[in-house]
Amino acid sequence: MVTKALILAAGLGSRLQSLTENQPKTLVEVNGKAILHHQLISLSAAGITECVIAIGHKGSMIKERFGSQYESIQLHYIENALFATTNNIYSLYLLKDHLNQACLLLEGDVLVEDSILQDLISNEAPNIAVVDHVTAEADGTILYADSNHVTKMILKEQQNELTNTASALKTVNIYKFSKKMLNDYLSPLLEQAISQGHNNVFYESILSEIIEQKTILIAPMIVSSKKWAEIDNLEDLIEAKDIFSGLH
Repeated sequence: MVTKALILAAGLGSRLQSLTENQPKTLVEVNGKAILHHQLISLSAAGITECVIAIGHKGSMIKERFGSQYESIQLHYIENALFATTNNIYSLYLLKDHLNQACLLLEGDVLVEDSILQDLISNEAPNIAVVDHVTAEADGTILYADSNHVTKMILKEQQNELTNTASALKTVNIYKFSKKMLNDYLSPLLEQAISQGHNNVFYESILSEIIEQKTILIAPMIVSSKKWAEIDNLEDLIEAKDIFSGLH
């Protein structure tokens, strides 16, 4: 049973313009409650009891708002002091001491209906990427999969010449990883990437390498029939408020 979650919430959130000048992105409100509030309520409902949050931009505001416990979840914070010049791979690397047991990994701008996290934890596959069908122009990381496992992951900067999106899947930026995945694959590759100075890329570059090696499998969990939203900009925020009008 997975009881631990990691949330990456260190970024500037600059595409939300004035809403993130004086507060972290994860404190932006969706229907009167912070994004992080909604995430923690969903995690608690799924049985998560411990959450480690990578903070950066205005991170002290998150600690002041949520403290050391929220609902039934014990909260811990790791500060990325280099948030303005690094990407989420560095935030994840800073959580390395917490990559010691099976866990969920979420980015701090994603909202999902509670059942998605519940299904993710109850799913027997040890390593899972939550995905949806690409319904418009691909935005962000996409991947391809057969019925059992992800076969290829393509980051946004690699999609210039991509022609076949009919079977593509969009990452929801939520994962479940086993202890073996974390200890034997993700952690060593994170350590290697940071030691080589690659601290301003997406952590998906590591996942893409793991998938390419085919030494450990990541299963896709398609959630096209369920509600979710990734809030990158003001348009996304308006859509999220409509999708989750009755959330928490």
